[in-house]
Formats: sequence, C-alpha cells, structure tokens
Amino acid sequence: MLNSTLFDLQSLTEADNDVPTPYLEAYLRICQYCGFFPATAEGDEDYDLLKLKKVRELVFCVPAIVGTTFTAEKDPVADINTVLETIALDDFPYYTSNKIYIPIHVDAASGGFTLPFTDPDNNDWHFKHIDPILNPGGSSHVESINVSMHKFGMVYAGLGLVVYKNEDIVDSSLIYEITYLGASFYDFNVNFSRGSAMVIAGYYALIRNGLDGYKQIVSNCYINAQYLASELLALTDDSGNAYFTTISDNDKFPWVVFKFDTANPTPPSWTLGDLSIDLQESGWQLPQYQLPDNSSKTPDGPSVMRVVVRMDISQNKINLLIGDIKDAIANLENPAFDFNDPKVKQMLQKKRDEHLHKGPIGC
Repeated sequence: MLNSTLFDLQSLTEADNDVPTPYLEAYLRICQYCGFFPATAEGDEDYDLLKLKKVRELVFCVPAIVGTTFTAEKDPVADINTVLETIALDDFPYYTSNKIYIPIHVDAASGGFTLPFTDPDNNDWHFKHIDPILNPGGSSHVESINVSMHKFGMVYAGLGLVVYKNEDIVDSSLIYEITYLGASFYDFNVNFSRGSAMVIAGYYALIRNGLDGYKQIVSNCYINAQYLASELLALTDDSGNAYFTTISDNDKFPWVVFKFDTANPTPPSWTLGDLSIDLQESGWQLPQYQLPDNSSKTPDGPSVMRVVVRMDISQNKINLLIGDIKDAIANLENPAFDFNDPKVKQMLQKKRDEHLHKGPIGC
C-alpha cells in the first residue's frame, strides 16, 4: 500500500493531462483501498487491447512476483523489464519529459528470503547497478523490493520490509521529520495500531543469523522440500500409478504444491478436499484450494494442496506426514461407507464446500 502510493505520486508529476490509471491485476485490494482503477484483461480481445500504445500511458507501476504462495513460481522479471525498456524509448508528447518511465515493484514476500540462497544466479529481479561486480544481473526498471520477515525470516507475523533502489524514489511529501526530546529523525512508514516489537525482533534476527546463518537455514529447508516432493511422487496405487505430481518449482522455492497426476489412467474416486479433511484427524492442516486456469477472476483450474517447508520441518516430521497421507489414502480407498449412497454424497459435498478455499483474484 505504501509503495503504491509512492509510485502513484511519481506518475502524477509526469502527466500533463489525464491522470494515469494503474493496471495492477494482482493488487486489487490495494486498488480498492487507495481508489485506483485496475484494468484487467480476460480473453484474446482484451489481451489485444493491452498491446495498444494507449494502455502504456495508463500504467504507473508493474508488480512482479518472486515466489507465489499458491504455486511456488517466479514471474519473468527480465522479460517484463525488456518490454518496459522498449516503452521508455517511445515518445509521449503530452508528458513533461516526453517519455514514460514505468518502474517495477518486486513482490518477493515469500521468495525474497529463499531465492538468493537456493538459486543465487537467478538475479534478474535485483536492482540494476552501474557496477556489475557489486551486483551482476538485475533489471533496470526495478525500483523497490518487499519481503516478509515472518515467512522465512524467522519472525512472528507480521513484519514486512521494503527496500528501495535509492532515496530519490521516495517522494519528500511522504517523509516526516519528527523532533522529539531535543533530537530529530525521519519517518517513512504505514503506521496503524501495531507496536514495534516485530521490528525489533526482525532487527535481532538479521544480526543474530547474518548472511551465513540464513543461508544454512534456507538451504536445509530447500533440501527437505525436495525430499518431501520426491516422497509424494513415490506414492502409487495398487497398479503402480502415481497419485500426485508437483507443480511447484522446488529448485528455487521450499514449499511444495501438488495435484492429482492426470496421467493416471484410473484417477481416484476421492478428492484432495477429502484427503485434507482426513488428514485433519491426524492433526495436519494442509490447505487445499483451486487455481485459476482460463480466468484470473474465477478459479476454474485444478485443485492443489500445499506444504510450506520452513526451518521447523525436519525429514522425520516429513516421514510422519507421508505415513499419515498413506493411511488417509487407505481409508479413502476402502471406506467404511458407500460413496454412492445419496446421503453420504450429500454429507461429503457439504464438508468439501466448507473446506474448499479458492485462491483470490489474480493469484
């Protein structure tokens, strides 16, 4: 929210006539809170509309996600940056500078504390600096990056940090100079009713662990995530057909997202929702949700389950989870009741509806 306000102010100082309207498909909540109008595209006709030059004039920031919580993937920041560099070469006469510079904000809430350790060469989402030795790679339009300390930063929820490329990015109207007890300091934040305990805890964690400490912690999470993925892929039915396949990029991110293997000629009669409900009896809370496929507004894709492998998830705990998944599958394959019974169907459908979580718009 803070970052969107910042880039909105920058865009207002550039436009002479119309006020730019942001296209922030993944940030619809921010648009709602801040009064922005999101221009979304659905289908081929709307996609062709986005190719028109005039749409470029309506964009003041492009968000890119590094480590989506739903699928453990990363947006192609370098490709996005190439498009924005091309736009920056065009002439827009009614802008004060005759040019349009569209910045990139990288939402690395989940991946910001993992990707630098699991795949350090994947650095197109970094800031682009003049000195290639200090920071090789990077993208020229990346102006800000946010991370969440409470995911893999080892701090209680919730603490978010934003890192800016330089101090010129922050508009002076958003900075407050505060004088207190004879001293003055500058303040730039979004302050609601939260205390400062999480900020102090985050500062302590950064000093306590350091770069080497976080590298060791995240590397262990990464190894355990790959172990979990391999164990899930090894689960087969009586005919030797795999139950699941993973869709997450576990070469980069330590959370595993899996779904039914569509190559299985005899798909299970039970759903992932049934599996999630059964696992609750063993004390596991594995979220099951539906992904968007043809539409970003209505989840109409496959149902998936997710396991976030943080530092407290050991291989012993993973073995316990796999064992309980095997037991749950056995219960679902050989139920004590008839799935074809109308009353049983009604009961199961009610439980599925209560348990199903659909991903938000634009996920």
